[in-house]
Amino acid sequence: MKKITKQSSIALVEPPPTQHGVLDGKPSYDEYSRVTKRLPSRALPTLEGVLLDNGYENINSTPYSSDVVCISAITRTAKQSLEYATKLKLNNPEVKIVFGGAHFTVRYEEALENGGDVVVLKEGEHLSKVLNTGFDYEKLSQVKGIAYRQENRIILTEPRPLLTPEQLSSIHPYYDKALRKSTNIAVIETMRGCPYHCEQCQVTDLFGGSFRAKSIEWDIKELRRINDIGPTIFYISDNIAGNPKHLNDLSLAIEEEGLNKKFGVCQISAKSLRNPKVVESLKRMGIRMVCVGYESMNPEFLTDIRKPCSVEDNNEAARILKEAKIWNHGMIMTGGKDTKQSLEYELQWTIKNLDSAQFFPIGNIPGTKFDKRMREEGRILCEDYSKIDGHHVLVRPENLSPYELQIITNDMYYKFYSFSNNLKRIIKSPSKGFAIALGIYTNFAGGVSKVLNSPQMRDHLEFLKSVS
Repeated sequence: MKKITKQSSIALVEPPPTQHGVLDGKPSYDEYSRVTKRLPSRALPTLEGVLLDNGYENINSTPYSSDVVCISAITRTAKQSLEYATKLKLNNPEVKIVFGGAHFTVRYEEALENGGDVVVLKEGEHLSKVLNTGFDYEKLSQVKGIAYRQENRIILTEPRPLLTPEQLSSIHPYYDKALRKSTNIAVIETMRGCPYHCEQCQVTDLFGGSFRAKSIEWDIKELRRINDIGPTIFYISDNIAGNPKHLNDLSLAIEEEGLNKKFGVCQISAKSLRNPKVVESLKRMGIRMVCVGYESMNPEFLTDIRKPCSVEDNNEAARILKEAKIWNHGMIMTGGKDTKQSLEYELQWTIKNLDSAQFFPIGNIPGTKFDKRMREEGRILCEDYSKIDGHHVLVRPENLSPYELQIITNDMYYKFYSFSNNLKRIIKSPSKGFAIALGIYTNFAGGVSKVLNSPQMRDHLEFLKSVS
């Protein structure tokens, strides 16, 4: 076995989503495709920053000639990631393959049975500790929070504590010149974790049940480092207002430093928006669009998935954002306890209240409480990972057939983004330029039809007919 040193060649890889999860297959589209193809990876720049800080010099070399290949994946990209690892091993049996990411944290056996040598579980910033072992079994056994294959056995080490706020505040992602030129969106993560424990979500299990905020000093330094990357800044924390005091302090610092000139985008909960100081902070730091997980306007559905926000919270959040003239992108789940009537009400609510919307059938992401419950109830329809993308009906709903739910959900997209509704939103929009661009994308550039008329969706509709 070739000895792994800090001069060894290392490739960091994140295969893109494709139709049917085929490696090097045709692209798999979603409503974010136009944006996400220019969006930097969340994981790879951070891992490169960690490795550089730990003295590794030859990073992002060609995967097929590398000594170590590190593959990050979500469930949607798991199939092609496994196929990629298998091909790498066939090409070079000596290459060491390290898997990481949300999917393989809960399905590490799949990685280790398909070419993987080690899986880094949950947070990946400890990757350097794996490489420092040189893949020696005795040394690997001392690294917490990993799974690895030793001959014919899979070894799971002791769980690793989550990174502290101080540790998080010591790591800066690395963006090389090529990556800076390929994107027009800068991203920053100001905190991790969530205490809400929503049944369908992975965040709490992966990142802990409390908010771990990075220091204001780290935030400002990072914002300066990425200030030359495009006109848009995306705050990628799952709820930027999880700690309102931190958000207030951050917004004051951003304003003082003049770092609030970009088109700011963030994710936030409906309940958090009911705090007036939160909205003040968002405006102060230049946030012009928020992404809100409304999930449903069906109170029975919200209770069923243990969502700690009410219909009243959703209504208030929509009112507050309209009054504040902040673009309101809402995420709506369909299925579960929905009926045709409840989904029609939901559609009309979104048309009235939202500037843009995502409608997705509730899905069974591996490792979530929802996935476990659906399996116990025998309601899982399909195990194709490539379809866990927020567009395909994969769980049998209670009050509709799977085929009916898919057709209704697809129609909700078409109706929300109809030419007439797009025109109405342009007239009343807080950001007319963005509304016009969205209208062109959804009506004339195939932004909706590429998703709903894709080969994968057409095949899935035929499948759903057979199980309905």
